[in-house]
Amino acid sequence: ANDIQYTGGFSEAEDFGRKLYVFAAKRGYEKAGEVIFLGDGAKWIWNISSYHFPRAVQILDWYHAEERIWNVGKAVYGEGTKKAEEWVREQLGYLSKGDAESVIISLMYLSSSNSEVVKKIEDNITYFENNQGRMRYDEYRAKGYHIGSGTAESACKHVIGQRLKQAGMTWSIKGAEAILQLRILWKNGEWDRFWQTRKMA
Repeated sequence: ANDIQYTGGFSEAEDFGRKLYVFAAKRGYEKAGEVIFLGDGAKWIWNISSYHFPRAVQILDWYHAEERIWNVGKAVYGEGTKKAEEWVREQLGYLSKGDAESVIISLMYLSSSNSEVVKKIEDNITYFENNQGRMRYDEYRAKGYHIGSGTAESACKHVIGQRLKQAGMTWSIKGAEAILQLRILWKNGEWDRFWQTRKMA
């Protein structure tokens, strides 16, 4: 990833969606030949994508999908077992080929006498069914698209976490929002322009 800029805030999903659209518009969204929207599978994220970025290719973050498969494998076959690793590797092989349907079928064949494990299996069947169209990873890689949200996760740490999560700190929402917006200005290279505008006002 290059030419990265940031936006963010402590707000409701609807407000954040509008803010994200305005930010994308300033970055040239309307003229872009291709638009990619990468998310972790949460419904509110896809709602923002569908409403504000209807022509975007929606991609489910690979690492969230992988983590869910590992969680199921460990729950059913036991953590650290050869059987769990074999089952997980098989599912990841399907996923890497864009074959989410085979993962869903594999999940449907699983069983357990533990009700919590059964619920975990069922929850993940729903998760993979709901996101099946966003897991064409072979196609995405062939086109050079990012399939992992590492850049976004890193941004959360160095834009927000490094400043707001230091030892002993407590924040009001208002205070945290103010610091976050200043951090975004700084990270986006707009610090001097912002303060010049303030002085002029």
